[in-house]
Amino acid sequence: MEKEVEIKKMFDKLKQHVGKIVHVKNWYSGMIEKHDGILYRVNDLGPHGSVWVNADGPRFIGPNSAIISITSETGEVLYYNPYIDDEKGKYYCCSGHFTEEDKKVMVSVTRQMFGDRAANEKERELKEWEERRREREEERKKEKEREADHERREKLIAEKVKENRLHNDHSITPQKVIDGLKFIAENPRMVQEELVDGLLQLGCNFSLADVNGKFKKVGTIDEGLEKGDIGTGADVIVQVRDSFIARAMAYTTWMDADDDKSIYNCIRILSNDSDYTKDNIAGKRKK
Repeated sequence: MEKEVEIKKMFDKLKQHVGKIVHVKNWYSGMIEKHDGILYRVNDLGPHGSVWVNADGPRFIGPNSAIISITSETGEVLYYNPYIDDEKGKYYCCSGHFTEEDKKVMVSVTRQMFGDRAANEKERELKEWEERRREREEERKKEKEREADHERREKLIAEKVKENRLHNDHSITPQKVIDGLKFIAENPRMVQEELVDGLLQLGCNFSLADVNGKFKKVGTIDEGLEKGDIGTGADVIVQVRDSFIARAMAYTTWMDADDDKSIYNCIRILSNDSDYTKDNIAGKRKK
């Protein structure tokens, strides 16, 4: 309780100097920094708080910084943390991967400066931070595994498409494009390998080189879909068939909404079927 009273006095004194020039000295990544300027704001005086001087906002005690002192323009001490010496200050690193020893020092300094309640809050904060860090690490690991799996599967798909194209007709016709686009639109949750098999069965084994060799680009994919361009439709089929990323992009950009720049619009124009809509497809899947 005594510490909390002392802290409140310092807090009140700091607030009285908002708008005035102050001098801040703090640790940042094992080095001492000095900030001289106008004190714009004081965000709570405690282990989670910070001050804003000019465009800088050092924290009283944080994972990458700790304020040593704040003095007024006349030299009056507004805040001073006597528990941060040269060695302890070096424990505040900017990478975020501070050690268990660093955490112990952070909690110890918090306890000495702000009391038990603040130290307990700091311990909880560090535990939560560690849990979030582990979750991020785990997610990054899973993402790398997904990327490696996608790369492996895309290579197998490329080999299958190449083999199919080698032994079968790979011409591009309006009907193949219509059938391929419909198959993509009507099977949004089908696994990639099954989608590829289905497209190959429909004769959609042509390559991007085949598309570029036969059709002149009409502009962007959006512009081509808006015009019902066969070459654009064939281009979309190749992209969705050969790449996980392209397929995901197709569903978010050209199939999320049924507008003029959608796969549905391109199908409507190519097939002359005004009833081919996203809602009608969804209705058929539910039956």
